[in-house]
Amino acid sequence: MFKQQEIENIQRHKKKVLLLYTLGMLFFSGIHFTFVIPGLKGFDFLSLVMTCVVYFTMGGFLSALYTNKARLVFFATLVLSTAGMGWRIWLEWGEFSLVEHMQVAVFIGYPIVTTLFIVLSYWCCEKMKQRSKTSDQQIH
Repeated sequence: MFKQQEIENIQRHKKKVLLLYTLGMLFFSGIHFTFVIPGLKGFDFLSLVMTCVVYFTMGGFLSALYTNKARLVFFATLVLSTAGMGWRIWLEWGEFSLVEHMQVAVFIGYPIVTTLFIVLSYWCCEKMKQRSKTSDQQIH
């Protein structure tokens, strides 16, 4: 996903990228969970696509930061996704618009699906990174 120079730049600014990732996960999982679940009130396909693109990009950034640390990515994403969703529910407790989203399947399913999507994108970016390294080594 990223070229070697971009990966090195991301690794130089590790704290800033981690802060961006943390805030992004908290806000995106908090704001968008009511818009990306098909079949529930408030579903918007454009929000779903935008959220998938942002989560794939987050997986790419994590791939540039951490090599072969899928467990760390899994647990950090799960915690941040759950915290963002909990933050939104806490802020809007009692709002009529969230009544349909107050189901156990949504509480458990959304953070898990989000985490699996980001870990899958992390894994894909890791594979692309390994392939590019192998092809670079074969050329030189």
